[in-house]
Amino acid sequence: MSDRPLHEAALAVLSVVAVVILSSYLPIQESIRVYTPSLALLALTAILHLTGRLSTSMYRPPGRASIPMIASSVVGVVVTAQFTSYLVFQFLSPPETYLDSLRRLIPTTPQSLLLSTVMMWLVVAPAEESIFRGLVFGSLRAVMGFGKALALSSAVFALAHLDPWRIPPTLLVGLFTGLAYHRTGTLSSAIIVHGVNNTASLIFSYLNL
Repeated sequence: MSDRPLHEAALAVLSVVAVVILSSYLPIQESIRVYTPSLALLALTAILHLTGRLSTSMYRPPGRASIPMIASSVVGVVVTAQFTSYLVFQFLSPPETYLDSLRRLIPTTPQSLLLSTVMMWLVVAPAEESIFRGLVFGSLRAVMGFGKALALSSAVFALAHLDPWRIPPTLLVGLFTGLAYHRTGTLSSAIIVHGVNNTASLIFSYLNL
């Protein structure tokens, strides 16, 4: 196999990291800045589709036989990722400045919760899954097999967020969504798992759970 897909995957990840870094310097509201990397990923996804690097067939609806796999992945990621996030914040004590920045992102009204949820399903989950599962995991899997590709792509996914406090739960999200994609053969499954987990996180934050 040519190294070109791996080079493209590496370039995509570096682009994500660059956007995350640059967005922190943009003179925009925090509630908007948080979606800047995902919007950039969505644009990159569109380019990859137009150039034939990604295929629309990757998003076909999951079959009925895939429902148990998707459901178990949803339950697994919500329970483990949310619990891991709770442990991180309870025992590793992030700095107060970091906690303040997170509080500004928590939805405080039903309208803001709805908007955040819509953005999660239309932008964040599809964009991140297209790049990190569709491109990165897909390229690595063709070279090193499923297990190593799942572990490495999940680690890259977690580290690319440039947030040390989110590495453990984000790593788990990568593992569960990668497994769902691999087992069902469609990115739609990974998007569902990702979207449900992040929506649960938004709701828990809104309810102060």
